[in-house]
Amino acid sequence: MRDTVVDKREKQLDPLGGQAVIEGVMMRSKTSYAVAVRRKDGSIAYKKAPLPEWVRGGLMKIPIVRGTVALFHSLKVGLDALTFSSNVAMRDEGEKELKGSSYGFVIVVSIIFGLAFFVGLPYLFTYLIQRFTGFAKGQFTFNVIDGIFRIAVVLGYIWVISLSKEIRRVFEYHGAEHKTIA
Repeated sequence: MRDTVVDKREKQLDPLGGQAVIEGVMMRSKTSYAVAVRRKDGSIAYKKAPLPEWVRGGLMKIPIVRGTVALFHSLKVGLDALTFSSNVAMRDEGEKELKGSSYGFVIVVSIIFGLAFFVGLPYLFTYLIQRFTGFAKGQFTFNVIDGIFRIAVVLGYIWVISLSKEIRRVFEYHGAEHKTIA
């Protein structure tokens, strides 16, 4: 028997998303999220939390506002999951957890570094090419060269961090996260 449109809608599952964290994964649905992290002793530490009502309700129905709210809330949930996983790892290693001002400091420094490295550095390279060679005088050419440098910086960054055994492990969990959703 053929499926009807109504049958197909009833069979659809809620959309899921997620991200890899240190030694684990974070999974998010429409209503909540959960983080599971493998501890050094092999046990699993986990955290479950509902998403606030305002993320599921009113603001998410307003076109342009919806995207902004979703972006910043996803960033917050992702950072919370990453902080949880790093704190579990730090506890296992006998180190002090990130809290309060130290957490804020790490985020601010990370944002500054990210902007400088992924936006400022490619722009600087392009500007220097324009200044010393006379090439890339037009806006279009400047933007194309800047884009090529940005891609090169991102690919170089991924290659360099993939040399770390810990980051390779995060990449493995990223693959596992995709397999759980598929």
